[in-house]
Amino acid sequence: MKIPNEIEGMDRVTSVLYPFSGLQSIDPEIVRNAAHRGSIVHQVCDCIISDLPIDDYDPSYEGYINSFKLWKDGKTFLQKPARFFDDELMITGECDGLYEENGEITLFDLKTPTREGSTWGMQGAAYAYLAQKVGYKIARVEFVRLRKDGKAAVVYHYPLMMQDFLLCLEVYRKYFKNIITENFDY
Repeated sequence: MKIPNEIEGMDRVTSVLYPFSGLQSIDPEIVRNAAHRGSIVHQVCDCIISDLPIDDYDPSYEGYINSFKLWKDGKTFLQKPARFFDDELMITGECDGLYEENGEITLFDLKTPTREGSTWGMQGAAYAYLAQKVGYKIARVEFVRLRKDGKAAVVYHYPLMMQDFLLCLEVYRKYFKNIITENFDY
């Protein structure tokens, strides 16, 4: 039987980190709604970056979109990379984008929860690792927590915590990988 979120035998970064995120202790309906909100907000933000038309969306998400617009001002975005795959570690992940500033590339990921996630640093490190494997020279990892009230986003910068991610990957594969659960990208 195929495990949900498994792509061509590879482990998704978010699936690896899910058991360490604390999301299992939150009501699944709340997590499902948050995942849906995040997906819609990401789609709208992608359209804004690419200067594409935006479909109608729930007006309750407008604050997140306004928060994103404040954050994006003045940034030079690179074309969004495709999902990354690494045959060495057998992992895959997809960052939300890259931007260039002063000749340096920042990998970013957009978030919509009300507080910082405990695994964001490791998620960013894994994404940076994957991006570097295909030739991007990543100078910084930035997680951008968009705010529901439309105010300036909260930006988190993380050191590259790849060793921590690798420890989680080992534990995930030994104890969690073959347990079929409903989990979400976060």
